[in-house]
Formats: sequence, structure tokens, C-alpha cells
Amino acid sequence: MGAPRQRAREDSKFHPKPTLIEKAQLAGLTDELDPNIRRQSEIAAEDKVIEALVAEGFPQDRIERVGHLKLGFDIRAHRIADEATGEVFVKRIEVKGRLRGQPVRLTTNEWYKAQQLAETYWLYVVWDPRSDSPEIVRIHNPAAKLDHAKRETVAARFYEIPADAIVSAVESGM
Repeated sequence: MGAPRQRAREDSKFHPKPTLIEKAQLAGLTDELDPNIRRQSEIAAEDKVIEALVAEGFPQDRIERVGHLKLGFDIRAHRIADEATGEVFVKRIEVKGRLRGQPVRLTTNEWYKAQQLAETYWLYVVWDPRSDSPEIVRIHNPAAKLDHAKRETVAARFYEIPADAIVSAVESGM
């Protein structure tokens, strides 16, 4: 009987109970991992960004959602900057909707586009996009301004099948 208690005590040394902050971070991670919640946050964030662009003077008909095209940004907006010369002001915006305090992840494609499009590329982070008081943070040329803080993370998605499942499938003639 002493062995299970001893093992539980030893496990608790290596796996202490999470603090309230850690629990909140875990809840945020759960939200980020749930594709439905993540997508709802992204759509809410894009809606807020479009509202902000209209307030910045971009005509509604010159703001388009292009995320589905995988161009490396989510929204393209343009307006005439100078009527006399016909100069056009363009913003290519990557939108991230996150719970306040969550890290922001850019895909390799988004980061490369940020580098390539530098002066016309913007990162708009919408903190708490599904709340009653979301906050938009705008970063012009994020590749230049955030290069010092970025951390490359390499991740792979795969399916692991146990060896005994392979053997069972062969033995059963599947």
C-alpha cells in the first residue's frame, strides 16, 4: 500500500499543480487548438480590422478578404493617396485574433511575405476579438520591427500507428 502513495508523492515533485495563471494559459491554448474557436476568433478579428480600415478612410469596396488565396496576408486594402498624381496607398494585412497575452504565430509564408512586401505589409493583432472590448494593435513592416523577437518553431503533423495495430491488421487480412 505504501508504494502507490510514494509514487504519487514522487509524481507530484515532477508534475506540480498548475497555478491560476498556468490554468488560464492552458485554457487559452485549448482555445487556440480548437479549430472552431480559432476560426471564430480569426473571423471576429478580421471584422474588427475591416471596421478599423473604413475608419482610416479606406472605401469598403476597396477592402478585400484574401486569406483563402494563401498569399501570405488576410486583407488587402487600397485607396487613392494623392488625387493629383494618382498615387495609391496599399495595405496588405495579416490579421491575428488572440486572447490577450497569447503569442502570435506567423507561418513561414506570412513571414516571407512580410519581408518581401516590407513597406506595404502590416500585422494587425486583435486582442480578445470575441470580447466586448477587443483591442487592435497595428505593426507596420513587422519583419523589420519584430525580427529581433521572432523565434522559429519547427513543427510537424503526423499520424503514429502502433506496431501491434499493423500486425493485427495484417493478421486479420484487412
